[in-house]
Amino acid sequence: MSVRQVLLIAMCCLFLSSMGFAQTDRSANVNHTFPQIADGKFGDGSYYRSSLIATSVTAGVTSCTLNLNGLPTNRLTGGVSTFDMTNVGVYTVLQTTGDQAFASGYATLSCTRPVTAYVVYEYFRPGTGLASTATVFSSQTGSLAQFTVDQRIGSRFGFAITNDSNVSNRYQLIVNDAAGQQVGQINVSISEKSNRALFLDEFIPLPSGFLGSLLIG
Repeated sequence: MSVRQVLLIAMCCLFLSSMGFAQTDRSANVNHTFPQIADGKFGDGSYYRSSLIATSVTAGVTSCTLNLNGLPTNRLTGGVSTFDMTNVGVYTVLQTTGDQAFASGYATLSCTRPVTAYVVYEYFRPGTGLASTATVFSSQTGSLAQFTVDQRIGSRFGFAITNDSNVSNRYQLIVNDAAGQQVGQINVSISEKSNRALFLDEFIPLPSGFLGSLLIG
């Protein structure tokens, strides 16, 4: 399976952050986590580019820093990872260049005042241009999560787990069918300050058209 396949699915589905759980956060916060960032080219000339959009929701100066994990700061246009927003409604866009060899990781945004933030992922093909795009909001940390797994239309359930702590963590994945019967269980270890984007059926065999749930803790 190619890295591109994993990222295309992960971008459009669920994201988990450090300590096992994160849900979509559409509210303002001083800290944001984006469990998957993709940037760079493949051998066939196709490439990914990621853009962070942050908007201030308070009066006064808001200072922010974007930290990339798994990608160097020079992946950002101009190499700029810090910025200020001066009033309510002011927004900033930080974009990766997409012109180096492919790399992926995760990102955290820390600000002095609450901001709203999301990442736009874009995938380009030679001769075609923009082939796909997805908008993903930031995630909050947690210790337990349960999600619906719906593969009835031929899709595959993919997600990303980010461990933003300073120690390696092990996450238990339990899959139940629609009747609540367990169909599989596995542990996944994630090193400190790293992430993994994966398909659920890479680890737990699932029948065609599966409908059920995934518990992560």
